[in-house]
Amino acid sequence: MIAAVYDCMIYVQAALSSQGASFACLNLAEDHHVTLYLCPVILDEIKSTLERPGFRRKYSKLTDQRVANFLSRITSVGKLLPDPGQTFTLARDPKDEPYLNLAIAAPASYLVSRDKDLLSLKDDAKFGVTCPHLTILEPAAFLAHARAQIAAEQNKE
Repeated sequence: MIAAVYDCMIYVQAALSSQGASFACLNLAEDHHVTLYLCPVILDEIKSTLERPGFRRKYSKLTDQRVANFLSRITSVGKLLPDPGQTFTLARDPKDEPYLNLAIAAPASYLVSRDKDLLSLKDDAKFGVTCPHLTILEPAAFLAHARAQIAAEQNKE
């Protein structure tokens, strides 16, 4: 099974629309093709982002009930781990560290993100040495990899 950590914006995009790659990523976890790892600090960030007053004004369909249902959905699908220790630091954007550190602790094979700081780590030598098992991909690229892996596994059966 594929092990992954999704960053906050993947969840936010999935909460806003049932179309697109972010929602499809969440469906892979619901369909038991992906083990999705979560931790309290990440859940708190998702919740606080979805509850921001300005965000709610911009996206009026994000009612209290819809946010509560969405959070319940992801917690029922995800595997909740304790907050990870700090294995890897990212000075240019410390808010991304929990995602990296959870992916390392899980251990996940993929970190799915649209964040440029996280995506740029594929060219970082220190990251490559510290986390050789972890691939950071945008949602569409992750879907392509995951679907190919799922198809290969199904062909073996």
